[in-house]
Amino acid sequence: MKIYPCVYILENKYKVVVASADEFICTLIAGGKEIKDSSGGLMRGGDVHSFLVDCYLLEKNGGYTVVCRKAIKRQAYYSKFGKPEEFYFNFSGGKYKGYPEQPFNLFYISDVHNLFEQAEKLADFARNKVDLQAIAFGGDLGEIENNKNAVDFCEFMYEMTKGEIPAIFCRGNHDTRGNY
Repeated sequence: MKIYPCVYILENKYKVVVASADEFICTLIAGGKEIKDSSGGLMRGGDVHSFLVDCYLLEKNGGYTVVCRKAIKRQAYYSKFGKPEEFYFNFSGGKYKGYPEQPFNLFYISDVHNLFEQAEKLADFARNKVDLQAIAFGGDLGEIENNKNAVDFCEFMYEMTKGEIPAIFCRGNHDTRGNY
């Protein structure tokens, strides 16, 4: 199973969004605390899950673990899921203490319009030149009209951040269309 997490800055918390091409259930473990997804503790499946996490929990140990179980058979009662798989991600958000003596390196990109591969190459170039502390997305990244588009978008966000640095996202006029 392959998952695509991205950590977004959301006021004074982080919102961790985890996607996969497979339907799955998952929890997040940060700072020794298990966090349920935004379904309010109900065991729901799907291909995108989100978690609202206090900043200190992610920053405390410099990482987080996502525990996933792939859906084998969904049914009204007693759905079947695979064995738990654990994925650990380093996280460097909040550890930057060098300002103003050292520069804060932020990569900013906008108007990607589904040209994800080109944007990833640009981000790789930036990462090879400097140590990035965050990535900011200025909107119009792509049309999200169905679940596959949503997973593709999450995969792109993962490729940009590797789940290790926080992302700042501002929606553009193309990002606000559709149900997603």
